[in-house]
Amino acid sequence: MARTARAMKLQQLATVLDAKLHGDADVEVSSLASIEHAGASDLAFVVSTRYSTQLRASQAGAVIVPESLLSAVPGNALVSSDPYASYARASWLLKPPVRYVPGIDPSAKVHPTAFIHASAHVGPGVIIGADTQVLDQAVVLAHCVLGRNVCIGPHSHLFPRVSLYDNVQMGSNCRVQSGAVVGSEGFGYAWTDNGWSQIQQTGGVRLGDRVHIGANTTIDCGAIDPTVIADGAILDNQVQIAHNVQIGAHTAIAGCVGI
Repeated sequence: MARTARAMKLQQLATVLDAKLHGDADVEVSSLASIEHAGASDLAFVVSTRYSTQLRASQAGAVIVPESLLSAVPGNALVSSDPYASYARASWLLKPPVRYVPGIDPSAKVHPTAFIHASAHVGPGVIIGADTQVLDQAVVLAHCVLGRNVCIGPHSHLFPRVSLYDNVQMGSNCRVQSGAVVGSEGFGYAWTDNGWSQIQQTGGVRLGDRVHIGANTTIDCGAIDPTVIADGAILDNQVQIAHNVQIGAHTAIAGCVGI
C-alpha cells in the first residue's frame, strides 16, 4: 500500500484540465488548499464573486477560476468553464489514490468456490462466501463480509467493515464506505393470527457502475425483484434504501434520507 503526493507544473495541469493558463507555466503545485490558507505550492479554486476579497489577497501558487474572476487573481490562474469540476479532477491528480498490492491476506477466509482476480486486493479478516467474485483491481479492505453469489466489479473499492449479503451485484468503479450494509433483509411482514410473519426476501441488490455509498448506509434487498441503484448514483452517510426501491442514474441523496 502506497500513496505518493504528486507535484505538477501549471502548464501540465492546464493541459490535463483543458484550462487556459494565465501566468508562469513552470510554477509547480503539489497540494490543495482553501483560498484563505493556500501558499506558494498550493492549488485553490473560486467559483463565486462572494470570495473576491479573499481571492485578491491569496498567496496560492495558482487558482482555478471562471473567466469572470480572472481580473481578481493576483498571481497564476487556470481559467476553466467549470472550475469546480476542474478542481475535482485536480484533487485526484495531486493526491493520487492509495495503491494496494494485489493478493489475499493470509487471515482472510475465502470459500473454495469464490473467484478472486489475481490483480484484486483482499485485506485482513475478510470473509468471502460461495460463488462470489472479486474482479480485476477491486479492493476489499479489512473485515469486510461478502455473502454468497456476490460480485464486486472491476476497480470497485470496499472500505473496512462493509457487509454485503447474498446476491449483491456491483458494477465497476464503485466505492462503499465503512459500515455500509447492502442486501439486508427487507422490511416485509404479513399479519397472521399469531402476529407478524416475516416474508422471505430473495430479490438481491443490483448496483450499477460508479455508484458511491456512504458510511453506515443501508440498502435492503428486494422482496422478489432486486433493489436497483443505477449508474453514477451517489448516496451520502446514513441513508436508508428500502426493499425494491429503484434509484435512477446520477441521483444524489444527502445524509439521513430514508426512501
